[in-house]
Amino acid sequence: MLINILTLGNLFSVETKAAFKRFRTIGRYATYSKSGQRKVFDLLEKTYDTHTKFVVLPMDMDYMEAGKPISNYMQQLDELLKVTSNNRDQLLPFVFADPRRISDPKINTNGFSYQKYIQRNPSKQNFHGIKLYPALGYYPFDKNLIETYKFAQEYQIPITTLY
Repeated sequence: MLINILTLGNLFSVETKAAFKRFRTIGRYATYSKSGQRKVFDLLEKTYDTHTKFVVLPMDMDYMEAGKPISNYMQQLDELLKVTSNNRDQLLPFVFADPRRISDPKINTNGFSYQKYIQRNPSKQNFHGIKLYPALGYYPFDKNLIETYKFAQEYQIPITTLY
């Protein structure tokens, strides 16, 4: 009787067990980095109800000074937009706004501007919002974010931030 009381199955609700299973699955999918985002989305999609929408919050790790990522942030965004183009009803990607990328002269060359990239035609809904993560080493009041804030306000684009 004591063994039955102490089993984990009796301590957690059906909903909690289902949530744990989903989080375990997400963790497992994180190991598919070499398979690409398409493979990860295909596997993840099978885990949830058919009408589930996914808000994708990419992370720009190019400026973290924690080693070189497998693929740089712009390559990851291009792949994300390719996956999104075939799944517009389910994927709601955000774009990461790092003021260091916005002002980096190595990135913003040959007519390319990351600020303009963030502000791509909002009517096409390439990105459904803007993500900030000041814990990576910048301030949310950085002057290089002013145009991003103005753009988001003008087009009523949500901004999410984590500290």
